[in-house]
Amino acid sequence: MKKERSSNIELLRIVAMIMIIIYHIWCHCISVQLSNDTLYFIEPHFYKRLILFDIISPFGQIANALFIIISGYFMVERKNINLSKIAKKLVDQSLYATVVLITISTIVYRLYDLSSISLIDLNFFNDGSWFIGYYFAVMVSGYLFLNKFLNSLNRKKYSNYLVVLFAITQFCYTAGLINGLSGSLLLLTTGIMLYSLGGFIKKYNPFKKMKTLSFVMCILIIFVFIILSNYNLTSTIINTNYLENNNAFAQRILKFENNYFVPIVIAVCIFELFKRMQIPNNKVINYLGGSTLMIYIIHDNVFMYSVWKNIDWINLLSTNYWIFMYNYMILVLALFDAGLVIFILYKYIKKKDKYK
Repeated sequence: MKKERSSNIELLRIVAMIMIIIYHIWCHCISVQLSNDTLYFIEPHFYKRLILFDIISPFGQIANALFIIISGYFMVERKNINLSKIAKKLVDQSLYATVVLITISTIVYRLYDLSSISLIDLNFFNDGSWFIGYYFAVMVSGYLFLNKFLNSLNRKKYSNYLVVLFAITQFCYTAGLINGLSGSLLLLTTGIMLYSLGGFIKKYNPFKKMKTLSFVMCILIIFVFIILSNYNLTSTIINTNYLENNNAFAQRILKFENNYFVPIVIAVCIFELFKRMQIPNNKVINYLGGSTLMIYIIHDNVFMYSVWKNIDWINLLSTNYWIFMYNYMILVLALFDAGLVIFILYKYIKKKDKYK
């Protein structure tokens, strides 16, 4: 019998994917235009309109953490992870998405004759989304040793293990030492920590005595400090680069890595909020939650980036904030819907193949 999905967690997957799309439009397009801005946000002071980007800045890392925590939550207690099933899903959808993107990018290029369009080739299958490989490496760790190790620990030892692993990933020296041993090893260590944390939440429910409002307040307070930090960053740039060294003023927004405590703490708070939701089993939510991998692959590529860049986002933000927000949200929903349509076609083809 097929196990029923938890609609509250599937809804969280949907929210996390929307956060990733919002972040990628900012990271791969708007942020580039802001860095190259020579007309609008060039005066040396803190622009309130740019606070929006302060808030968006950690979205990608928060969502990445959420996906790993969710997997740990459901998979840590399993004696056997069906690694071949996970691998087949990742390979199938990546290959299908590659074929679709090659076709679509070629059609768009030929129809509109846009020299700015970046075309997709077959190497996208290997060189595409880094997150897929990261996610799979964490699942392989769970299969090979991590689940067995974690299930051998009592609560105290499990808690101590998480504290130590979290500390190792946070301190500059130890984090640098890990990355010095092998490139991206810090990222994998962070993924293992998040996976383990998801399992700890499932087994021991450590936050059950905390009120829901506490998590909401924690998120809000962190974002307040993110905004204050960007104010400090802007002030520092003005004082050191602009006033002292007579350099041109360039706007910068605070950036976060996947191992930083800010996105991790926010992700834990968001996960706990959704975990507490009482949502009846909903087939629509469950289906949308199952489509997030395809949506991730379809929207996160150089072809899509090159399409987004045809919009002058900085001019739009400067002249009309609300039209900027409207266009931003329309693009986010359009990308989500495009990935969903492609996922529906993928499922239809798979179903047809099954009954041949």
